[in-house]
Amino acid sequence: KENQKDLEEIPAQVARKLDFVLVETMDGVLKEALTAFGAEEHAG
Repeated sequence: KENQKDLEEIPAQVARKLDFVLVETMDGVLKEALTAFGAEEHAG
């Protein structure tokens, strides 16, 4: 979450095409990454 302020530097046209997930710990990163990966694997 410390980098949230840096998101303002990303051009709006780029930011609209991305999903940002702000986390505080590496555990949060892994949880989000693995959850997203698992969802794609089972999406059909």
